[in-house]
Amino acid sequence: MFQQDNVGQKIKEYFKAQGISQRQAATMLGVTQQVVGSLLNGKSFGKRMAAKWHEVFGFNPAWLVTGAGDMFETEDSQKESTAKKNVADGADAVASEVLRLITTGELYPASVVKAKDELIAEKDKEIQRLNRELGALRNELGLRDKSTLQSAHAGAGAEVLAELKQ
Repeated sequence: MFQQDNVGQKIKEYFKAQGISQRQAATMLGVTQQVVGSLLNGKSFGKRMAAKWHEVFGFNPAWLVTGAGDMFETEDSQKESTAKKNVADGADAVASEVLRLITTGELYPASVVKAKDELIAEKDKEIQRLNRELGALRNELGLRDKSTLQSAHAGAGAEVLAELKQ
């Protein structure tokens, strides 16, 4: 709350130096005098209200919301904002162009794509063959386990019969 009080106090000082009353500020912002008064007396600025105050008076919206930084956007912060926008716009343009080149076959010729597709198909066939071989080996192992168990049971039965005959 202290930062918001500080923001409000600094705005009051600015308005006084500029000869702007709360009523005039409210008219310029298209809000009531009570809204302006509550913001100047410590109520937190929301993003929309900060954007409006930025638009009308030029205050730094981040400063209005947080109380940190400069009251007005400096030339450096404006340059940084412009630079970020330019980088984002440039990245979007590059991504769009790469997608266009891929789609039209200019970046990866159709022959390269076809060769890669054929290689993938070959590897897929090899995987299917290996899976079949693995299944056959598992089946054979299962049959061997069953025959081992049956012969062990049969041998045990023969021993029991031999003992009974004695």
